[in-house]
Amino acid sequence: MADIVVSGINSELIVQCVTALGGLALALWTYSKTKKSEAMARHFPEKAKIYEGLLDQLKRLQIAGKPEIGGLAIDENEMAKTMLDIKFKAIIWGDQGLLDALAEIENVSEDDDLVTMFDRWARLYEQMRRELGHKDRNGFGWDLIALNILREERDQFYMMKKVALSRRTTSA
Repeated sequence: MADIVVSGINSELIVQCVTALGGLALALWTYSKTKKSEAMARHFPEKAKIYEGLLDQLKRLQIAGKPEIGGLAIDENEMAKTMLDIKFKAIIWGDQGLLDALAEIENVSEDDDLVTMFDRWARLYEQMRRELGHKDRNGFGWDLIALNILREERDQFYMMKKVALSRRTTSA
């Protein structure tokens, strides 16, 4: 094969340089992805502990006052301390999406409608699952909440979900 010379540069040299640069770029990209995956793997156990603690508190809230299923009255001071511990751990191990979702939960007021309150919880569930690597569809947090809604109330619940998801798309 005859070498083609363009502007005094051998075409074979150009191909070798492009191949080397492409290989270097691919190696750097692979290294970056590997490091990110390793970091996520190292953080997973700590994030899982935070989420388990948070879900334990949510479960306590849901069954409070239902002694037939083991629910006990909630000591508000103890609950506040536990939630503070969870938030401090989230500052270290959670990403900004989780911290934003926790802040939204805390900003629930008596003026908020039921759709807004459920949507805040749904977003928290979605963010926790996203951080753990799940690739759920938008609004899946509502489906997770529905697992704890009485079957006869689910139709009304899913109507609220539609309202919430339409609010999300108009506010985005």
